[in-house]
Amino acid sequence: MSRKKKQGRARKAKQANETRGNSNNTSSSCVHYHLDRHRNWSRDDIDAANKLAGEYEFKTNLLATKQMDQYEVHHATLVIAVYDKYFQLSDGGKEIFRKIILATGTKHCIIESKQKDLIKEPRFENVFPLIIMMRTIEVRDRYDGALSNSIYAEIRNKADDTVSPRETVRFFHRGNSCDCLKDLYYKLKENTKRTSHCCNCGEIVDIRTMSQCECKQANYCSYDCAVAHYPGHSVYCKQWRTNSESIFRPFVK
Repeated sequence: MSRKKKQGRARKAKQANETRGNSNNTSSSCVHYHLDRHRNWSRDDIDAANKLAGEYEFKTNLLATKQMDQYEVHHATLVIAVYDKYFQLSDGGKEIFRKIILATGTKHCIIESKQKDLIKEPRFENVFPLIIMMRTIEVRDRYDGALSNSIYAEIRNKADDTVSPRETVRFFHRGNSCDCLKDLYYKLKENTKRTSHCCNCGEIVDIRTMSQCECKQANYCSYDCAVAHYPGHSVYCKQWRTNSESIFRPFVK
């Protein structure tokens, strides 16, 4: 191996170690790392994105403390309102906002991994609202900010598939440019199975035993669940379907 390659690998290893160290020092260091690592944005973009992220986190926590019966409805309304403000940000502001949400989710994953055994836990407590926000951005950006019942159903399906600790850590690990969650992700990958939720009964099961609709937006734990759910799902399925060879096929990913 040449000298330059050895120096390059040593530099990358040093950067990775510094990243892990930064993520464990303070609650906001990971956020600062992601913002400092990339190009210099304008102060207005940074302030606008920080303000919107802080507003979303504050109002989400406020809804959680009230323990309302219709929490999901109120939270969905909040996400829609925040996305409308996000859509008005500049391109730099949008990128900063996404990085703040991803870094905040990374921070919560690290904190909760130290407090509980994630191999036995069904889900993280404080991360799901961040996943909802990121899935909303991911899906609605693809439709230029539009929102309909089918788009909302697609957001919920994608978010529900990211509920388990393994999928949550995988989501934030792949979304971030740092290695803060690398060790935790490989630990969960070795000791847990990849799971998904059944769109009919809601049960979380091994993804390899599930069937998926041709639209690729709905997974089922059994054929009976697929048949029972199809009348309601068919309304959206026609919009999502990319081909019409068959209705159900084994899940492959």
